[in-house]
This record gives sequence, C-alpha cells and structure tokens, in this order.
Amino acid sequence: MSREIFRKVPLSEKKSLFREAVLQKFVFYLKGEDEELITVVMDEFIEGRTLIFTYAAGSFEMKNNQKVVFNFSHAEDRYFFHAVAEVFGNRIHVSSETDVYILQRRKSPRLEIPKDYPGAINIIEYGGKPVLLKCQLLDFSTGGARAVYDKHLPEFKNLDQLKVVVHLNHRRPFELQSEIRHTVADYLNATQTFGLRFKLDTTLLENKLLVVFMDLQRELFIKWSGPT
Repeated sequence: MSREIFRKVPLSEKKSLFREAVLQKFVFYLKGEDEELITVVMDEFIEGRTLIFTYAAGSFEMKNNQKVVFNFSHAEDRYFFHAVAEVFGNRIHVSSETDVYILQRRKSPRLEIPKDYPGAINIIEYGGKPVLLKCQLLDFSTGGARAVYDKHLPEFKNLDQLKVVVHLNHRRPFELQSEIRHTVADYLNATQTFGLRFKLDTTLLENKLLVVFMDLQRELFIKWSGPT
C-alpha cells in the first residue's frame, strides 16, 4: 500500500494544527465502536498531555471509553489520528501525544485497496438493464471508487450510468447509483480500468459513506499499512 496515504505529520506541524484547531474551532468527526458518527470540537490543547473535546450541537454522544479514529480538515488537507477516547461527562479526553497522519490533498481522499483485501465492487445495473459484472476494487473514497473489469465487453464509456454493490470485507454490502467518470481499456490484457462517481442525493447517504470510509481507514491502517 502506498506510504503517501498514511504520511505522518511532523511534531511541530502537529502542535500548530492542534493550536489552530482550538482557535478556529475545527470540526472533528469521530468514529468508534458504534455506527453513529460523532461530531466534536477541540476546546483545549494541553501540550504533552491532553486534547479536550466537547460535542458539536446535535451530535451523538459516546457512552464509554473506547478506541476511536478522528478525521478533520484544514485548508486543502485532510488529516486523521487514532486514540483511546476517555469520557468525562460532556467532554472527551485523548492523549495529545498521538501521531497525526495526512491524507492526499483532494476533496475526497481515496484509500488504496490492497490486492489481497477481501473487497469488490459489482455492477448490477448497466444501461438501465440488470447485469452482474464482477470487478476488482482498486481504491475507495466517500465520493467514488476505481475498479478494474477483466473483460472487453461491455465497453464502458464516460458518463455511463450504473448501479453498483460495494463489498468491503465483513461489512454489509451496500448499493449505490453511480456514473463512470473516466475509463482506460487495456486491449492486450482484455481489461478495463474505470473511475466511478457516486451519486449521493441525501446528507444521510453522505454521512453513511463517511462512516464507512473512516471504518475502512482504521482497518487498513491497523492491518495492512505495516510499520512506518
């Protein structure tokens, strides 16, 4: 897996980020053991000790101490870190010594899928007709995916409309409407590599994809990233 996906932020930059998070009230998305996405803001950064968060308005609340993953954005960059979150009333404490990692500089960072990872993306509707076209998943994001199909036909084209089912290891498969945004045919090896844009018509669906992304991010980091 590409090391660029999980590049560690230098200590001085991490401290600066935490200070800015307090001043500018960055929004942090927190994913723990439950399905709900928790939204918090950082109230205090105690250097060398603790990050203190409070819940954003309308957020779900954590019920117990647990391992979590945080995602947040600043300027053009997306960051994440893993930590043990401790609940103290309406506050969440985590160690400020945790390592912070940066994702690619894009609106919807993509997670590269290892070749031996048990995941796939299958096309179940193409051109308005039911089909079953099994594809290998190459990467995944909250906004789309990239996959490879090991046959010449049907020949995919930009803006083709598809319904797909995404399989990610033990998780329940989920369906999404999507369209092809780019495609490259390898006629010698009889394969087609294509990029999809997911059609996310509701905030509920957008949040669901963010939960899936963060959960997958944690799994890949722990099991597939290897030593840094």
